[in-house]
Amino acid sequence: MRFRESGFMCYRIFSYISELITDLMNNRLALAFLFALLLSAAYGCKKKNDHTDVTFVNHIDRPITMDIYGSMDDYNENKNRIMRKVLQQNEVLVLTKEALPPNKTYYADWYDDNHFYNNWFNDASKPERAFVSFTPVPGNNTYYIEPDTKGNAKTVFLDKTGTRTNWKAVDAFQGSSQSSYVSVWDDLTENERVQEISIRKDFTALYSYMDAGVPTTKTYEFKVHNADAGYIELLNSNNSYLQAGFLPVSTKPGYVSNSTDSIVALVPGSTEDYYFMLVKQK
Repeated sequence: MRFRESGFMCYRIFSYISELITDLMNNRLALAFLFALLLSAAYGCKKKNDHTDVTFVNHIDRPITMDIYGSMDDYNENKNRIMRKVLQQNEVLVLTKEALPPNKTYYADWYDDNHFYNNWFNDASKPERAFVSFTPVPGNNTYYIEPDTKGNAKTVFLDKTGTRTNWKAVDAFQGSSQSSYVSVWDDLTENERVQEISIRKDFTALYSYMDAGVPTTKTYEFKVHNADAGYIELLNSNNSYLQAGFLPVSTKPGYVSNSTDSIVALVPGSTEDYYFMLVKQK
């Protein structure tokens, strides 16, 4: 609606100027004035049609806090926040190009009070949406905060407002939900028991283990799945993952767990299909 109104006004201005030019062809001073007016009108209409303002729309039935950072490093470390806004249900927040200059990438961290609704995801979505980063450019800069963007991954793996968590193996299991799980921890060597993972806000994980008796650490990028239970998939790692909401020591047959301090993991460095139980290090 705003675009149509501004375009109509520009049309009226140019029509008026054209009529005046016809009537004042012999008046050089008037023509010079009209030429200046024409340039001013053209510039003004261009400014109105830049469309680089950023709009956020909250479709969630509760207040959402949104922190915006100017770099990935600041986002990763929760530092140098540009602004913090609180959007009420169905609120439309418009940030002008003076607040967020265009053609620069920004990083948003939004969440509800419990951090169950949040945008710490990088999984593919349909339709595609911006989860964390966005770059204002002329065109469509409207972003929707949707109720299907939710899950416990941020609570489990970032302690809600943190930047990383560290995990250490304390047990290992074989089996399945059909045949039940059996601990094999006592059968593992000391080297095989060394399984540690650090999960970081920047979607990278540090995996530490013993390789032929040598302490080894590898870095993996990971995907945070948009799922109620926290679920992280380590990329290029032979189908390794970390999963909350499920523990082999829980009650059969679902093995459901509400713990945010214990997870199960299929780790890259294991030579067998062991399900390691990892505990968060404080």
